[in-house]
Amino acid sequence: MPNAPQRFLVKLAPQAQVAFGLAASRANLRPLYDEVQPLAGSPGPLAGAGLPPGQGLAPRAAPAAPAWYLADLPDGGPTPWDGAHAQVAGQLGIDESAVLYAEPDLAHEIFTSDNEISGAPLALGDDCGQRSQDTSGGKAPGPGFAWHLGDAFSQLGSARAAVTFADPRTRIAHLDTGYDRAHAARPGHILTALERSFVDADGQPNSAQDPNRKELFDNRGHGTGTIGILAGPKVVDSNDFLGGAPEADILPLRIANRVELFFTSALAAALRYATDQGCDVVTLSMGGLPSKAWNEAVNAAYEAGICVVAASGDCIKGLPTHHVVYPARYHRTIAACGVMADGNEYYNITQGIEGSWGPDSAMTAALSAYTPNIPWAKLGCAMTINLDGFSQA
Repeated sequence: MPNAPQRFLVKLAPQAQVAFGLAASRANLRPLYDEVQPLAGSPGPLAGAGLPPGQGLAPRAAPAAPAWYLADLPDGGPTPWDGAHAQVAGQLGIDESAVLYAEPDLAHEIFTSDNEISGAPLALGDDCGQRSQDTSGGKAPGPGFAWHLGDAFSQLGSARAAVTFADPRTRIAHLDTGYDRAHAARPGHILTALERSFVDADGQPNSAQDPNRKELFDNRGHGTGTIGILAGPKVVDSNDFLGGAPEADILPLRIANRVELFFTSALAAALRYATDQGCDVVTLSMGGLPSKAWNEAVNAAYEAGICVVAASGDCIKGLPTHHVVYPARYHRTIAACGVMADGNEYYNITQGIEGSWGPDSAMTAALSAYTPNIPWAKLGCAMTINLDGFSQA
């Protein structure tokens, strides 16, 4: 019985990027990035990269440099990496020398978080009340609302007050699950004309709105929480700003429905898009296994002068690993680890998710961010800002 088709990332040499005809149609070959022209006989760019399949740019001559493509290969093999090591060139109908690299388009799925989970749709009776700080399992509380911005902690409040923002503003790409446009914690300088979704099933590539799909074991609302922490405005709970950089331009890029389930291709495409849009900073709270496409995208961002800050990852009692995940583990990114209000690392707590760290080689470009018990805007509850944060580093 043949294996089900699997999706792969394939890097092709220039001479291969011409007419594929039937082979391209059979593999649903399409460019990973917008700027790469579709091959003759193939559909357009990745749906999340700006256009739905079949509505891409017109084919033209092969590009002058190697380029990444997505392919649905019929002989995927029993595991994703078996498929990547299989006869990729033969399935595409090209010479082996034209395939420079192949890797599975992995779904980076570790475990489901213990926050933002619901087995039922958001409806009448759903709790929009404010949650207090959480001291269970040894989680250290902070002294009041948005305590982490104070001079005794991150000093972000004072740093923010010392900087006058004016156009052109610092541009920060926010890669996450999207955001709630109607929430009070929505940043004041969102680049709505440039925001994108790289989630295949969305069908609205020009919107980073979190669709709030109410799926079992989802993370809807994660992006709403992190974008508020990043650049939220003044809110009713405080006379001060919620976010660390509220006057910056924010470019929301939606790459997943869940923090623990996203595809290699979506993150790579979003990183490239952020680079092409002239961002100064990229922030992302997701990670997984290493990828050649990620490595190249991070290198391109770094060489363009972009500061990439990525979450170090999460674990539960050290499992599946307490080590930093990718892309935070690359040396050209800053790994954001966790520290609690009492100065202890966000680790060795007795209940819930902990922050990842190490090995030492991965900590050469690591910084600590305060967690948990910092303000967290709740998707679908326009005025609710919980005080317990999200149980991730």
